[in-house]
Amino acid sequence: MTSVHVKIGEIFVGSERDVMTLNLGTDLGLVFVWKKKKLWGVAHCLLPESPTGLQIISGRFVSQAVPSMIEVMNLTQETIHEIEVHVIGAGGDIKNSVARKNIEAAERYLETFGFRITSVDVGGEYSRYVVVDCAGETVHVVKLDQVV
Repeated sequence: MTSVHVKIGEIFVGSERDVMTLNLGTDLGLVFVWKKKKLWGVAHCLLPESPTGLQIISGRFVSQAVPSMIEVMNLTQETIHEIEVHVIGAGGDIKNSVARKNIEAAERYLETFGFRITSVDVGGEYSRYVVVDCAGETVHVVKLDQVV
């Protein structure tokens, strides 16, 4: 088993033997689950939009993370419907512009590319610790007492 902590701006694709973790505050975690291929992708997004519009493989911006996952998971228009997406994080006051904009960007980009959102765990005055267990096929979210 490989354990990987996905840091801000990173993306990672795991398979059956991997466990991925994230610590989230106002930032956003996107978890892509492809059960048919037994692949799991995680993007740890800090901000909603890349200021340059440059498309590179990155999780730093939601605008880059969604297309990046399509590329690194080798998804096509025919396979996107097989993917479950979990949107997690964006803690703190939901009126906080970064948290709110991260959520809005995730919804917009996921919809644009044709993904279906399976679960949403966002907002609230706490941070989250996320464990993505590929072998157990689970996404476990622990809400921390720590105020964001």
